[in-house]
Amino acid sequence: YSEFSQSVKKEKLLFYISVFGDNYFQSRAYDLKEISKSADRVIVMAYDFHKARSNPGPNFPFDQKDIYGYDFKKMIEDFQKDVLRDKLVIAFGYFGYDWKVDKEGNSIETALPLSLFQMEERFGKDCKLQDCIVKKNSALESNAAYKEGDNQHVVWFEDRESVQKKVKYLQSQGILQTAAWAYSYF
Repeated sequence: YSEFSQSVKKEKLLFYISVFGDNYFQSRAYDLKEISKSADRVIVMAYDFHKARSNPGPNFPFDQKDIYGYDFKKMIEDFQKDVLRDKLVIAFGYFGYDWKVDKEGNSIETALPLSLFQMEERFGKDCKLQDCIVKKNSALESNAAYKEGDNQHVVWFEDRESVQKKVKYLQSQGILQTAAWAYSYF
């Protein structure tokens, strides 16, 4: 990182790095304190906490560490220990996953990624899917359940409202830079 950063800066360019939001939770082998010294910005991917190949859950829960083992607030606390606030850029994922689940709610296959546009189209004002229930939860994100034939589905996704609440929290922490990752089309 250090050598590449020096090369980039010689060209009068900025050097940004991106890291997983669950970096501390998963004990990933990155020395962020050292790496951030070379970086102009550290983009934290605050999404994909529950991945397509995992069981259903929020894209990144806001403040439910007791349920999920980690959350957005703890993530911000962890990153602020090693990275200066003015270098942090928190990236939100405007997408979600649709998991086909068994009777216990466990995923039975890789989830289908859907864009925010697709989520809003399917689960917006009037969900027309069989036995469709859409709700906001204490993780701040939207989630839905529906049936397709004999198959039960669970869907979680970040939306504009949940992102706004997280941005407000970031501002209260002195973090003012955000970014968006949109799967397919916004």
